[in-house]
Amino acid sequence: MREEEQDARGPSPEKTKGNARMRWFLLLVLALLAVFSSVLVGFLIGRNTDPHRGQILDTIVIGQDGGRAVHLAGQVRYADGTACADSVVELHSEPRMTRTDAQGRFFYDNVDLGEHTFSVLDAEGAVLASCGVTVSRGGAQPVEVALAGEDRYAVQLSAEVRFVELAIELRGDGEELKLIPKTAAALKDDGTLFADGNGIDAAKGVIVLPSGTVILTDGTVVASGWLVLPDNTAAPIPADGLEAGGGERVEAEGGVRLPDGTVISAGDIRLPDGEIVSSQTPYQIGAGGPAPEGGAQSRPGGQREPDGSPGGGSAGAPGSGLGPGPSGGGSSSSTSSSAGSSSSGSSSSGSSSSNTSSSAPAQTPVPPSSSSEPEDDGKGKLTAEQDAPGGWSPWESASEIDLFRDRTGTAENGDLQPGARGTYQFRLVNSRETDLTYTITVAESSFHLPMRFRLVLPDGAAGGWQTLQKGQALRLGGGTIGQEPAVLKIEWEWSYEGGDDSADTAAGAAQDRTYKVSLKIHAE
Repeated sequence: MREEEQDARGPSPEKTKGNARMRWFLLLVLALLAVFSSVLVGFLIGRNTDPHRGQILDTIVIGQDGGRAVHLAGQVRYADGTACADSVVELHSEPRMTRTDAQGRFFYDNVDLGEHTFSVLDAEGAVLASCGVTVSRGGAQPVEVALAGEDRYAVQLSAEVRFVELAIELRGDGEELKLIPKTAAALKDDGTLFADGNGIDAAKGVIVLPSGTVILTDGTVVASGWLVLPDNTAAPIPADGLEAGGGERVEAEGGVRLPDGTVISAGDIRLPDGEIVSSQTPYQIGAGGPAPEGGAQSRPGGQREPDGSPGGGSAGAPGSGLGPGPSGGGSSSSTSSSAGSSSSGSSSSGSSSSNTSSSAPAQTPVPPSSSSEPEDDGKGKLTAEQDAPGGWSPWESASEIDLFRDRTGTAENGDLQPGARGTYQFRLVNSRETDLTYTITVAESSFHLPMRFRLVLPDGAAGGWQTLQKGQALRLGGGTIGQEPAVLKIEWEWSYEGGDDSADTAAGAAQDRTYKVSLKIHAE
């Protein structure tokens, strides 16, 4: 009698839920049957390879964090070259307002990647003109600015850029904003300034941008009212100024005095003998050599005389080379990093801290290398090795590693399915004389699966399980490595109990079922 009553009521909610889950599970297994027939994982350092269809592809990069924020400065000028001074400007993603200085310059610290709107406001706070600016990383060059649509620009940076300066022109009756692509300048972690295809090593002499922004020999940036310090922190210029690592004195109003008496103010460079130099290109003091045509003007003491060209005087576009410097002026330099590029946050794999040949004379601009392959700078490097049957095997560019070799919970034919889990063991080897701090990050670069990961450190301590979220990178953890190799494990699991049915189903319905994961090892 009790059984008949239960039948009349229908199946219990628990049984209905279980049946539905089983149906989704079977459909997903069928849909992904051919996807995971191979579990070889592509590995590369610093560049991408073609995806291996039908495989789980894991791109491993030892290098910079490609998602970090950037310090953004700029200068707004009218079409006739005069500065748009003392005007309110706004960067609108999360609205941030500031006011331009007497040279039309502005500064925003820690600007997130993504879409922004830059606006110039009138005295009542209404928008005079605006343009869209999308900031992203992954570029082959340190900075590339391109028109990306009507009133919208794409600013693409390489991973190692920490500071970028843009030139903005207010045209017409103040109704149109334009970015000037050739005038963009970017400072890399290693102290190399990149502008208009040329690289300049700040360690060889103080650099003055046409806007008046100054880059000191220790990598400090003196922007409009702000300092970007060598450790990449940004802070307002102290009321009592600052003594920089290279002996330069930064005054509260932003002027800079060098040890030899050279004074830099508002883009003008006053030499110890009273001569004033202004340049339309990035100018390195102490570089020597002739000025490129139209690059710099030198004259006896007195006020600057504009050259009449749009953006002339101290705000011209960077040219194809360096301006002249006084003989011996500001020639003292301090290295920005005691261990190549590692202390400034670049690749711990031993890549040269400068894609621009920093050993070339400072007056000879050398375009940065087009290769993103890390190179050994002679001071050692960080390498990664997998635990192979024949012993530890180093990861080489474009080689393959079997990230999902040791696994359980697979289908009868060995294919991965919800509930599968496994462990991958590898080690890091530091051949530098100094300790390195490393972090490991994982992110999806294809459709989403509710995969969980955790990192097991050399001492056996395991972090908590973390589930990948769609469109977000996951920081697994990290530590410090000295001269002893660090053996680590990455544990992974495709959750079944308590998993995400909708994500599983969406993965099964994906047209391209190649699941791609990017694993990044960053050290500094």
